[in-house]
Amino acid sequence: MEENKNKSNNQSTSNNDEIDLLELFSIIGDKVNAFVNSVGKLFLGIILYFYNIVNKWKILIALAIVIGGVIGYMTKNTSKFYSSKATVNSRFLKGVDFTTEVNELNALCTDEGRPMLAKALNIPVETAELISEITATSYFRLYKYGAIENNHLADSLLMNSYDNETRFEIIVSSIDPNITKQLIQQGFEYYFNNNVYIKKNLDVYKKNLDIKSESFIEEKKELQDYNQAYKKIIDSQGDLIQQGRPNRGNSNVVLMSTDQQNDSYIRQSGELAFEAMQKSRRADDSIAIIRRKLSLLQPVEFVNRFSEFYTVSLSAKGKTALGMLAGFISIIAFAILTDINSYLKSKANLKN
Repeated sequence: MEENKNKSNNQSTSNNDEIDLLELFSIIGDKVNAFVNSVGKLFLGIILYFYNIVNKWKILIALAIVIGGVIGYMTKNTSKFYSSKATVNSRFLKGVDFTTEVNELNALCTDEGRPMLAKALNIPVETAELISEITATSYFRLYKYGAIENNHLADSLLMNSYDNETRFEIIVSSIDPNITKQLIQQGFEYYFNNNVYIKKNLDVYKKNLDIKSESFIEEKKELQDYNQAYKKIIDSQGDLIQQGRPNRGNSNVVLMSTDQQNDSYIRQSGELAFEAMQKSRRADDSIAIIRRKLSLLQPVEFVNRFSEFYTVSLSAKGKTALGMLAGFISIIAFAILTDINSYLKSKANLKN
């Protein structure tokens, strides 16, 4: 009997626990539904409020948009600044690492940072004070859209470019036209030449090229020795054929029993000599390529040096669109402030 009572007590306890959990989940579900409904009502209320504002003030909004567009078009030649572009090929500092370095320079384009910018680029502080912005963009990002129709392929190539891109466009901007491209060019050459990361990788690359060059030089010497030995064999066999007797005192000569064997041996030696000569020429070509790489090697190669500073300003369409947007926003803001003022007056029981 006692065991049955215990079992019934345990079953009732478990049933009560299940009921409590169901009630808890039901309460949570109700709260979530209430929250979602309240958010939906709030969002709908905001949309309806702005719709009412636009409908109520539509004439004034249309007038403000027209006036803003006219003002924007009339100011199309204002807000000018000046820029200079350069294209670089960075063999050792690639992808996001390169753009991060340039972004750090751009972060110094402030009143407090320009002395450090002048030091980093080794230019006068007066010149650094004329620089307003420095940006770098990889060429793949420039040509991603339109150049590659397959978006999935473009995205995968873009991700790869973050690590391996070597071609970049650097733009230096200024609000003063008196800045010169020569100083900017010298500044960036100094900066890249003294970049610690680039210098380390450049030294390693040079050492590897020197090792390759030395190995090709050694290979060329061995090939020249082989070539000379093959030629001696050919000359010795030719003398034996002409004399009609073997030269037993020559250690480089293998005695042949017939003229046919001698001809075959001479032909084989000639082929080996020609092969050694071809390998020697290929070694010369490889050495020449390495020497050319070493002579042209730079920390960062300027494919196109910095251009003359050219004028940049927002287009007439852009200025007109901005003016229209400013007119629209100004009327909406005025209408909202008017409603807030009316609401506060009603709460304070103030008369108009």
